[in-house]
Parts: sequence; structure tokens; C-alpha cells
Amino acid sequence: MNILFLIGKYPYFGGTEKVTTILANEFDTNGHHVSIASFEQAMPELQDELNSTIKLHTLSYPTLSFTNQDKLRRIVRQEKVDIIINQWCLPFYVTLLCKTVIRGTGCKLVSVHHNAPDSNARITDLQIKMKEEKSPFLKRFFLYYPKFVAIQTIIRLSMRYVYRNSDNYVVLSDSFRTVFSNFSKIKSPKKLRVISNPLTIPSNGRSITEKENLIIYVGRIDYNQKRVNRIIEIWEKINKLNPDWKLEIIGEGPEKNNLQQIVEERKIARVSFEGFQDPTSYYKRASLLLLTSEYEGFGLVIVEGMNFGTIPLVLGTYSAVYDIIDNDKNGYILPAPFNAVEFSDRIQNLIDNSIKRKEMSCDAIQSIGKFSVGEVVSRWNKLFDELKKGIND
Repeated sequence: MNILFLIGKYPYFGGTEKVTTILANEFDTNGHHVSIASFEQAMPELQDELNSTIKLHTLSYPTLSFTNQDKLRRIVRQEKVDIIINQWCLPFYVTLLCKTVIRGTGCKLVSVHHNAPDSNARITDLQIKMKEEKSPFLKRFFLYYPKFVAIQTIIRLSMRYVYRNSDNYVVLSDSFRTVFSNFSKIKSPKKLRVISNPLTIPSNGRSITEKENLIIYVGRIDYNQKRVNRIIEIWEKINKLNPDWKLEIIGEGPEKNNLQQIVEERKIARVSFEGFQDPTSYYKRASLLLLTSEYEGFGLVIVEGMNFGTIPLVLGTYSAVYDIIDNDKNGYILPAPFNAVEFSDRIQNLIDNSIKRKEMSCDAIQSIGKFSVGEVVSRWNKLFDELKKGIND
């Protein structure tokens, strides 16, 4: 089968991009013909992670340009593409581009939603502004609420368009079925499929005996979604009680300099900003992993860490985390809204109980089989078989 991934930014080091690389390589190894088209090529050096037989195609902005239409149409026809996997599910105009170029070809379109269906950056940005606004309540209400409703309506309509113009619409968690239906107002979304993201890092050489007194965060350093400032706040509460423990933050982002300045000004000890790194060695050494995001789609770093026995402590702001973590067995889900004291207390309990840490570390490793590459690829192959019947019909 001939498969084309369509994605906004690629090659790149983000979660969706890593998943695209893993799936493309697996599909290629399994005998499919695979290619990837992207609108922005931010880190071309990462192309080396792809199998040499996978083709990369360059598109550009604006998304709906005639140049993109002509180029994508030519790719679809010359490579006889059977299925486009749209990794840039929203906004709607990516789907419009796909539908324009595949008209009359028999090519199928699968759109993948990589976030919680009811959350995204635009909604969260507005919520932040509403909280930070110092004017009286009524003024805030009339200033922001109409915008909030308008943005939600636009996103809902965009989501409905993508769903109706895709052959299948993939979400990352079974719990997102209800979330999608409630937010989109589509009562019986029969084209909805659930396929989680796969583990993207092999667990070669893992051992819980290598664990150090180390707490880590892995991911983008921003405020809108990841809220890494919360992790600094947590560490500030417990670091003096635990002089033999340290915090390492792996990643880059717009809030990094601000957080470094906060750490310096408050003289918060044993915090290291590691920058963008391969997280494998950190997962091997770390005992605990923190994730305090305001919203997530899947939280790939959670299963990556668990694969190496790193115990996750995650803020329960999104339903998919309950599919990953069995609370108090292989990790902890702390209830939203964020409470630094609750997080600190839970971490301190684990720091004080090495036997509990070892038990939870072992349980974390044993619980993530359903996220293995083989298991996830088998679900994709099942979907391909369903679509193939439609193609052949």
C-alpha cells in the first residue's frame, strides 16, 4: 500500500514528528511504500533517522497555494498514493487541501488529532488573558467571553469539517471518544478510531538498579501548555529537604530563559537546564518524571519514561492519562487544578520510601506493553485493511 504522511513541520524533534518517523519506518519495513510531505523543514539533519527508502517532499506556505495543490496532486498521482495520513488535523484548510488534490483518485484520507479534542493553544491563550486581566468581572466578561465562544465555535466547525471530509478520524485515547462527541456535537461518530501513539525509544539496557536521586521533566518549555514553572515551584518547596536529590529539565522553549532567571534570583539549588537532548540516558537514570501540563493529547514522555521504570507524577488535566497510569500502582495522577503542596507531598513520600519506588518502577515497566510499536502498528494495519476494502470496492 502507498502511504503519504502530511505534516506541518518535518523533520523536527516534537512528539508528533517523532511518532511520524517511527510509524513511517515501521510501515516501510512492513512492505508499504511510504513518503512524507511537510510545509516546513525545520531540522533537516533529523532526516537521517528515516529509512533510506522513504521519500521526503517539500511544500510551503501559504498552505492552500496553487503551488502546493499542483505539487501534492502530482505526488498523489505519480506515487499512486492509496492513503494520506494527515498529521496536521486542525485547522480545516489542510483537509481542504487534501480533498482538493485527491478528488477523482480513490485515495483515502485519515486525519489524526494529536491533542485532546476540547483543548488547544488558542483556547488556553484566551483563558490565560482572562485570568490575568485586572479589570472588574463584568468588563472581563464582555471583553473576553464573546471571543472565547467565537474561538470554540470556529474550532468546533473546523473539527466537524475535518471529520466529515475524512474517511477516518483518529484520536489517541478511548476516553477521547466522548470528549470528541461532546465538543464537536457529532452524536454518533462512526468514522472515529482510537490508535494511541507508540513508544518511540527502545528500552535496550534498562535496569532499575541504575536509578539515581533524580527528578526530570522532558519536553517543550512553554507556559501555554506545559507550565514548567509549576515544576520549579514544586522543587522550590522540597529541594532543601532533599540535598542529595536534583532536578534536570530536558528541552527548549520560549520560557526557558525566564525560568532560569527565576531559579537564579530565588537561589533554588540543584536545578539543571539541559537543553535539547536525546532523553534516553535521562530516563535510565531518573527515578521520577513530572508533567504539569494544562492540556495534553497523549503525553508521550510518560510512556517513554515508564518504559525505563521512571515513575510519572502527572497533573490530571486530560482524560488520556487515565488510560496510561494506574494511580498509586505505576505512577500518580494528581487532581486538577494544580496544587503545588499536593505535588510536593506526593514526591516527598516517594523520596522517603525507596521500597515503594522500586515496586512502582517495576510496575511501570510491566504496564506499557499496549503502547509498543508492534501493538500500535497492528492497529494501523487493521485500519489499512478496512480502507483497502473500500479502495478495492
